[in-house]
Parts: sequence; C-alpha cells; structure tokens
Amino acid sequence: MVLGNVARITALATGLAAWWPRQAGALPVPDAALMASLQRACDHSQSVRVRTARTGFEVNRPTLDSNGVRVSRAPSRAALITIGEVREVERRIPWADVVRVETGHTRGGRWALFGALGGGIAGGVLVSTYGPDIAEEGDNGIVYFGTLLTLIGGGLGLLLGLSSPQWQPLYP
Repeated sequence: MVLGNVARITALATGLAAWWPRQAGALPVPDAALMASLQRACDHSQSVRVRTARTGFEVNRPTLDSNGVRVSRAPSRAALITIGEVREVERRIPWADVVRVETGHTRGGRWALFGALGGGIAGGVLVSTYGPDIAEEGDNGIVYFGTLLTLIGGGLGLLLGLSSPQWQPLYP
C-alpha cells in the first residue's frame, strides 16, 4: 500500500514537471547599437523591471553595458540622522542570468479620468432623480454630494492607476 502511494506521488510529480512551463534561457549579449537603444529606452521610462530565473528587480535607472545590467538601489531604511553620505547598494546582473527586461508606465491619468467619470455619472443620476436640493430650496446639497462623488472617484482611480503599472517587454 505504501509503495502504491509512493508510485502515484512519483507519477504525479513527474507529470507535473513535464507539464509545468520552464523559464526561458539566458539572453544573448546585445550588440552596441541595440545596447544604446536599450539604454535610451530605460532612461526615458518611469521604471524598469529586470527579471532573472530566480527573482526580479524593479528600478528607475539601470545601467546597461556588455557585462550585464547594473542595478543601484538606495538602502531601504536609512537612519533618521545620518553621518556622512548614504551609499547606494549596487548590484551587477550578468547577461547570462537575465531572462527579460521590461519597461513600465503608470496609468494614473487614465484611471483617474475613468473614476471621475464614474463618480460624475453617479452624481448626475442623483441630481436628476432627487433634484439639486436636499431640505431647503437653494441649498444645492445633492449637487455638492455629486461633486464629492466625482472627486472621490477620481482619487480612487488615480490610486489604482499609480499602483498597477503597465509592463511592456523591452528585451528580448
């Protein structure tokens, strides 16, 4: 009985290993012209994500050369009071370890527009259903509430858009 369970587990693990997608191989070193265009694209993007087989690095301004990608990050927790300069942590990722390089752009403006439109439509429906006033003639309470819904919708859309960048492959 134990051998039967071991055989089933082994067969299941072998089947999953054959079915599971494998990571792509390492990237070849780009030539000088491609390297210059990649560096220009990295300099003009908001953020760059460098993926390796084990992990990924999300940075603002990596430096690309024939040896690999140089990623520098400031320390995650600097002291409240520092003496001297705070050094950046620098790491070089060789091209043999790089699987993919992607650029990211936030979509805050688009999502803020969608959120403001949604809040404005909800406010417009309230005004058209109940009229502009809540209790007295001329207090315009529902109009103010509709404006508040528009601002809240725009703010929530902005937060959602800034927190989820759109990634586009740069290399390969």
